[in-house]
Amino acid sequence: MRAYHPLNDVDGDGDKAVELTEAEKELLTLLKSRGVPSICESISREINYAWAVLSGFKTLASVGNFYFACGSQAFGYNPGFDFFGANGMQLAVFALLKFVHNEHVLVPVLDCIDIYSKLHVDGALEFLAADDAKEILMKCVRFHDNKHDVITSACRALGSLVMNDLVKESVSSPDLVLELLGLLKRYDHSLQICRAVLIPLGFLVTNAPITATFIDNNGIALAMAAMKRYVKDTELVWHAVGTLNGLHEKTLDIQLIYEIFNFTGIPRLVEAVASHLDTEEVTVEGFQLLSRLAALPEAYRTINECKVLDLAYVALFAYSGPAHRHTRLAIKSTLHSFQKCALFDPRELARRERASRTDIALYALLLFCFMLNSSFSLYGQHSSDLVFAVRRAVVDTPWADTSSLDSTTKTLHDVNSIADVWDFLQGPAQNALFQDTWYNGDSFADDVDSQIGIVDRANLLLGGVELRLLRVGPTLCNFGLPDQENDKKWCYPHYSKSTERRSAVTRLPYFEDTWSAAPTNEYEVYRGTLAAYPGSGYRRFLPRLGANVTTDCDSRCELAKLRRGRWLDESSRALFVRFNLYNAPLDLHCVVQILFEFGIATAGSDEGGGGDVVASAGVTPLHLSQYFGLFVAHPRFLTELGILLGVVWFAHKQLDKLLQYRLFYFVIPSHVADFSIVVLWAAILVLRLQSVAQAAFPMLMTLAETSDNSYVDLGASVNYLRTERHVTAVCAVLMWWRIVRLAKSVKALESTVDKLERAQGLLQSFTVLLVVYVLGFAHAGVLLFPSARSSFRSYSAGIATMARSLATRWHSMEMFGRVDHQLFRLLFQFSTSFVVLNIVVAILRERFDSSRVRARAAAIDGVAMLELAKHQLEAHGMRVEETSFAKKLRAAATKGINKLKHATRDLLSVSDEGEKLLDLKKAWGLDQDRLQSVDEDVEVDISSDEASRQLASAEEYEQKLDRQLHFFSSRLSDMLSRLGNFQSYLGEELGPEEYVEDVIQTKKLKQEEQLELERKDEMPVDDSSVQTAAGLPGAIIDPSEEAQA
Repeated sequence: MRAYHPLNDVDGDGDKAVELTEAEKELLTLLKSRGVPSICESISREINYAWAVLSGFKTLASVGNFYFACGSQAFGYNPGFDFFGANGMQLAVFALLKFVHNEHVLVPVLDCIDIYSKLHVDGALEFLAADDAKEILMKCVRFHDNKHDVITSACRALGSLVMNDLVKESVSSPDLVLELLGLLKRYDHSLQICRAVLIPLGFLVTNAPITATFIDNNGIALAMAAMKRYVKDTELVWHAVGTLNGLHEKTLDIQLIYEIFNFTGIPRLVEAVASHLDTEEVTVEGFQLLSRLAALPEAYRTINECKVLDLAYVALFAYSGPAHRHTRLAIKSTLHSFQKCALFDPRELARRERASRTDIALYALLLFCFMLNSSFSLYGQHSSDLVFAVRRAVVDTPWADTSSLDSTTKTLHDVNSIADVWDFLQGPAQNALFQDTWYNGDSFADDVDSQIGIVDRANLLLGGVELRLLRVGPTLCNFGLPDQENDKKWCYPHYSKSTERRSAVTRLPYFEDTWSAAPTNEYEVYRGTLAAYPGSGYRRFLPRLGANVTTDCDSRCELAKLRRGRWLDESSRALFVRFNLYNAPLDLHCVVQILFEFGIATAGSDEGGGGDVVASAGVTPLHLSQYFGLFVAHPRFLTELGILLGVVWFAHKQLDKLLQYRLFYFVIPSHVADFSIVVLWAAILVLRLQSVAQAAFPMLMTLAETSDNSYVDLGASVNYLRTERHVTAVCAVLMWWRIVRLAKSVKALESTVDKLERAQGLLQSFTVLLVVYVLGFAHAGVLLFPSARSSFRSYSAGIATMARSLATRWHSMEMFGRVDHQLFRLLFQFSTSFVVLNIVVAILRERFDSSRVRARAAAIDGVAMLELAKHQLEAHGMRVEETSFAKKLRAAATKGINKLKHATRDLLSVSDEGEKLLDLKKAWGLDQDRLQSVDEDVEVDISSDEASRQLASAEEYEQKLDRQLHFFSSRLSDMLSRLGNFQSYLGEELGPEEYVEDVIQTKKLKQEEQLELERKDEMPVDDSSVQTAAGLPGAIIDPSEEAQA
């Protein structure tokens, strides 16, 4: 007997009686008249003969199967009462004892015990009437350990017997449980045995001592392993889940099921329930067991990741109708446990959090104000053009290389010695900043003072140029030679605060330098390529040229004196060249800083020797006036005001969440991102206020009043501006990322965002592998190429180089001339292009394939399990979601078309086959030949004239009928075509759907009609079978029946 039945959507199907055939009714009457007792009496008389016992118990088993097939209402009585009343159980036990070695006899006897113990549970108590009945039953298993059918039948019989509580208390023992577990372990490859063994175990483990024995002997693992192996078998899954659910609560530690198989117990159970969600027993037992597991706090996250709550809601919707009322109540009783998991797991709560339409609209408005503010930014195309012009005029201007025999040129990026530094300062920098002639060589004429100090024809040099030099003090060093040859000298180490030189340096008559500290603490450290440098140092000011300058040595002369006096020597470590420009048409300041960093040099080196020189330049546009005109009416101010209001609203929302979730708020990555947005906007507000305060009216007055012997440091404003830009950029990334997260609230984008989330785990793993990949190549580059000038001078520089090479298509890495350099470069580029990028494509391709609905319990994938459950319900004709109005309309249209086709198929068949008037005459008995073939013995009172008139009127009437039929057929065909067009239109709007069953049914109906018409045409015509026109249309009388009459 199948103890389960598939889920159906028709109420009351199980209460309908099965229609019996005449033969089955006669057999049922025979069984009621002492059929079962007579069979038992026959078995008792021939108990010594195996063939008699075999045939007798086979017959009894067939009677029981017949009862299960027909149902209790159709059968009318329970044959189990007759079986036990005729001492059938004692006969079965005696047969087991007598024919214990005959496997052919044992199987039907055990089947009878199994069947009739279910039919009459109370009667199963007679099994205990025989001494050692349990041993007799288990000997069938022991003596036939290689016969799977005997073992299966014995275990099923035991499972039916222990349904009786008294039998269960009598036969249950730890030894019996051990024997059953041994069978489950030994025959794990046999589906029938595993299924049969789990039946009695599900009843026996409800006892506390038996549960202890079951757990101590690894019964949980064996049951779950069998369920995992045969997850597609409904009966085995039901018995396995029922066994685990029946374990005694006082003995079972439910955490064992949670932690088994590396914490995959819950995913395996969810997979089993989702695979058989159409079976009520599996669904109820599974959700009850999962609700017990959901009581564990450590299982909250696993329950949520497996989508158990969503699965329960799907089952609740599927089991609708009065027929499944008890199933719905059982599932509803478990919902509280799963809802508790979602409420107490902050990750799940945040995952299920949905933004309202109002919140999405307000956030979109905030982002729109942010975009408008960026478009109204002070720094756009004009500031970019200014930066490009200044770099072209000062930084990127080439000069002739005097040290080379060839006529080559150098730029700032080619500087690699102290001589190159002086060539740049006395070449492009001096020509651009201290120009006193026009570009054609003519001297300045009228108003010379307003023409001197103009850079690139449009930018005014404010004050002059500041040179700030950082030096280090000497330390005693030796070269590792023997003591007698040891030439000790003073060495100059790398720059650090501890080695910085602060004493005065004098080389008269050329210069006399004194050290000075940083004028302000606004920004203390500037990080260069080789080290981080403070704002202190030895300062020299080069004023711009003027018409009324009285000194004998101008700035150009000062540069020449500094070079002759070896102002840059072996102790120099960093030279800052800084000046400010002002563009009047744009009202824009430009802060320029050029940095030369010097490597280690030894005493006695000449001007061109010493350590390596690394040059870098920074050109930063700076608006000291934030708003033009009345700031209240400025669009940028209005957008900033909108941003401020939006940030206040957003901060209020996050404060509410913080008060709701408390410390759990910071566990959710999305909440941390939202909190970071609030913090970043607060930082942007502080930076904006500081920059406005720094660039206030006093600063403008100071710049306007600068004399030719002073330099105004705008480094603090530049630092605020750069920091604000970086913070704003990070905030923009986080805000747009939040838009992607909010897209889950839009139904059209929910599926795509869900797929992106499912791919996040693999992408994070890939990022880790990518970091390892870059670190490995950087380490190899540092070891292989220590002489690379800037690519691999340190491990951090190597990491930066490999990261740039990974992001760009082809990076030079500043390695030329050696074969190993090129091989290293090709190996990295090849592995990046053909290995790393292909891994990303493979990850996205695997995760974005939505057609793969494969549930793996080892890898927790709740979405796949939900899809598996929905497909299982759809396969059994169940609804898994509410039908939209458009789909209902399409279904109604299709149903109407089908009904109309069925109702008019007779008329359509006449029209389709083109039946003529003569065919109608034959069908209604009006054609002339049939009238003449009437039996001559029958007297006809109608005269020939009257008959002709009737015939003529009949023909006229049938012609009218034929025209009406044709007209109705054409109208009906037109209506059907319109309905078909409407159905196809709905299919295009809502997606393609093929109504396969309706098409097949229509085709079958047409085929049956065609066969019926052909059969009528081929049937022989007997004149005597035709009646008058008053007969029924199309009536055909069998001539044999008429003759008998």
